[in-house]
Amino acid sequence: MPSDPLLGVKPPKMDRKVTHALTDDQLKALLKTCKGKTFRDRRDEAIIRLMAETGLRASEVVDLQITDVT
Repeated sequence: MPSDPLLGVKPPKMDRKVTHALTDDQLKALLKTCKGKTFRDRRDEAIIRLMAETGLRASEVVDLQITDVT
């Protein structure tokens, strides 16, 4: 091709803002709210740790099935 047909085409505008990662202090504070012995406390801590370590979004965590992690 003698010329680039995409030359001058503007990229699509993104509707969502980029979410920045939590700082170590923010993550520690978030995990601190889950301290306890109840099932709910342990579940919430596990979910937060899963999201922090893997980068999963909330919707992806909600959609997880047992077969996805075994």
